[in-house]
Amino acid sequence: MTNMIRTMILVGVSTLVLGAQTVNEKNLQQMAKAATTAAQHGEVAKQYTLRAEQFEAKAKKHEANAAELAARKNNYAMTHKWPAMIQGPIDREKGLAVEARRAAEESLTLAAKHGQAAVQLEARGNGAPRQGL
Repeated sequence: MTNMIRTMILVGVSTLVLGAQTVNEKNLQQMAKAATTAAQHGEVAKQYTLRAEQFEAKAKKHEANAAELAARKNNYAMTHKWPAMIQGPIDREKGLAVEARRAAEESLTLAAKHGQAAVQLEARGNGAPRQGL
């Protein structure tokens, strides 16, 4: 639990800065593979946390769209003629929200992994790079 708190402190401070820029997926993967110091792992963790926040925002947007579509559902004549055609866009938005939440979870998992690596390297005084990441 204390490692998680340290990770959140390490990562959380940097994510509060407004206008933080994220890197694209390919560059982020390269950064993650090349990270050998606590600072590098901290930066990777920050980027994954920012990416998770973006996915979470997308999920909320899709859920709001689904709710809006569901609220307007009974106002269309098609609801009575072809009810399945009305439900399709609602289900699509809900599915996109689920996908975005899963991506956010994956990003947070990777952020925690790199945050923990940063804490361990910092505890060792930025010694030898940690194997297995």
